[in-house]
Amino acid sequence: EAHITDHVEYAKFMRKHLSKPECIHEDGSLDMEYFRPKVLDNISWTDDTIHDLIQGIKLHGIGKWAQIQADFLPMFAPLDIRIKANKLFGTQDLSSYSGWKGDREAIQKEFEKNKAAAEAKNLWKYDVSLNP
Repeated sequence: EAHITDHVEYAKFMRKHLSKPECIHEDGSLDMEYFRPKVLDNISWTDDTIHDLIQGIKLHGIGKWAQIQADFLPMFAPLDIRIKANKLFGTQDLSSYSGWKGDREAIQKEFEKNKAAAEAKNLWKYDVSLNP
């Protein structure tokens, strides 16, 4: 147990000398709050933000999440944008759409196509086609 304590103290010592002050406590232990994923409070998808996402898909295409974020949706992370696009297309897997561009009507047609195909295979859950 003394070895473990020595190891822990060594880790704290190294953190105090090598880490950013905001990510550790005074004793060298980690401040877990610093490492908690940042969640934007009160940010949700609205008709306007969905419109902006569709404009981004129309301009940049599927898979260009960072570009869509920079030009249209700076308040959302690229991952959030991709997940919302999955919902718009009704599929968990957008790989077959890489680079695809289209407007609201074209996206709705893809959603309906994906929904019909998934329902035929009993793979439609939570408004998306599940990967088999």
